[in-house]
Amino acid sequence: MNKGRFLAPIMVSLLLLLGVPAISMADSYYIPDNYVGGNPTIGSYYGHDVIGSQSEFGVTGLDIDITAGQLGVTVLSNYFDNMGLYGTELGDLFISDNGWHPYGTAPYNDDYYRNGEKWEYAVVLDNEQRTSTSGTAYLYAVDGGSIEMSSAPSGYIYRAGQEVYYHPGQSQSSLAVVPWEIDPTLGTMTFDIPYSFVGVEDFGFHWTMSCGNDVVEGGVSVPEPSLLLLLGAGLFGFVGLRRKSIR
Repeated sequence: MNKGRFLAPIMVSLLLLLGVPAISMADSYYIPDNYVGGNPTIGSYYGHDVIGSQSEFGVTGLDIDITAGQLGVTVLSNYFDNMGLYGTELGDLFISDNGWHPYGTAPYNDDYYRNGEKWEYAVVLDNEQRTSTSGTAYLYAVDGGSIEMSSAPSGYIYRAGQEVYYHPGQSQSSLAVVPWEIDPTLGTMTFDIPYSFVGVEDFGFHWTMSCGNDVVEGGVSVPEPSLLLLLGAGLFGFVGLRRKSIR
């Protein structure tokens, strides 16, 4: 039996999985909610991941799916079964295209917008959709507009200083139309962003509800296509050497 004929299709299949076509397949990542964030309005909540009840405001993490021309972000949170509670509402999704750079060290008890990450993009919901379960949002570059911080009605404890909304500049145009949907049963809010973040290798993400009672932040690094191609070339070389050795 010619083992080279047997190995070749296996290696080619690996190349197809790891080489150029892999760029068009989904790269999936999970960001657990290991971020706390600063500025609780009552000092006894300093260092607490959730202000209030975990069952009402707790965020578990983010699922990230990256393909050519598409970015999928799913927020996992108990809040999606409690929207509108105590006058709260959905926040916008913030994205960085140069990595994630929070202030301090994990779990970032002192990080908030004024001293932490500055975002390059925001997925902005319409105001009337902020207690809905689906709708259309818009992707904007964070440029020329303003960022609104977390807040709560008088008398409520919350986490201040966390970025919640982006208000685009008066003449600012959106970069993409973004469908989003909430499944309260699964506790998910999914954004399907039809935008190609060309050349971006390190992402950062941030989401919270209007009170900032639980904030999820984190980053992912995407393998460079050149590294995948190099690995593919190495597999082809291995196939060639293997075939010579068994003749």
